[in-house]
Amino acid sequence: MPRYNFVLLADRPPAHFIFAELLNPRRSDIRTRRLPAQLDNGADRSVIPASIAASLELPELDDGVLIAGLGGIPEVRTVYGIEVASPDLPRSV
Repeated sequence: MPRYNFVLLADRPPAHFIFAELLNPRRSDIRTRRLPAQLDNGADRSVIPASIAASLELPELDDGVLIAGLGGIPEVRTVYGIEVASPDLPRSV
């Protein structure tokens, strides 16, 4: 079984974090620096701050999706295409 390096963040509850780069899938020259990213194998989608989506000039994939977070209030949110890379995880296609 592979072992991965995880990041411990003192201000958060225990969870698995890795360092990841977020990339625009259509423009390889646009990427973030390494950011801590939480691994949640029970999540059915991943979210990023709108400011990161804007800075990466991510392509919008549709008109949005209805999402209800921890507060339970549904909101329509934009869906983006994004590539996630991490030196701690094997690359997948």
